[in-house]
Amino acid sequence: LYAGATGDNIDGAPTFVDAASGDYRLAPGSLGIDAADYNTYLTSFGSSSDLSDATRTVDSCIADTGSGLISYLDIGAYETQDDGPDSDGDGVPDACDVCPGFDDNIDSDGDGVPDGCDTPCGNLQLGDVDGNAVVEFADAAAMSAILLDPASATADQQCAADVNQDGGIDGLDIQAFVNLLLTP
Repeated sequence: LYAGATGDNIDGAPTFVDAASGDYRLAPGSLGIDAADYNTYLTSFGSSSDLSDATRTVDSCIADTGSGLISYLDIGAYETQDDGPDSDGDGVPDACDVCPGFDDNIDSDGDGVPDGCDTPCGNLQLGDVDGNAVVEFADAAAMSAILLDPASATADQQCAADVNQDGGIDGLDIQAFVNLLLTP
């Protein structure tokens, strides 16, 4: 183990559930999860099951850093069988949950971001019609132009200009926009 490890090495010590009591199963988030060299394991007559007779090829949600035909074999005598609890009950373990508190499986617009964490306007936030990630006075000119000619704006800009989210770009969005400007 050494800092900056590459290849078939890991950059730190793997953590175990309770090594002091002899429980050498990999702890959730351990560097040994999904980090083994599968081809070397096979040529060393590796078994299809671990020491507890569980399958050796469980792909957890931890990034696959292993190598070989299967890049998600764990280092060690035991294969991690799950990624821990799922606090919000969406079927995605907390360790992998992209959008805690919401169902990661619901993505109405297909952009890869679950609806519960999705912004309504793609990469723009409401009021940020110039797209610089800040709602500021510089947005006022672009907001005015979009109010006068909504068709001149992109779909995301139109969405960001509909600050009150009533489905239309009109004078009713002006007060909501001003409120955003005045709110720190």
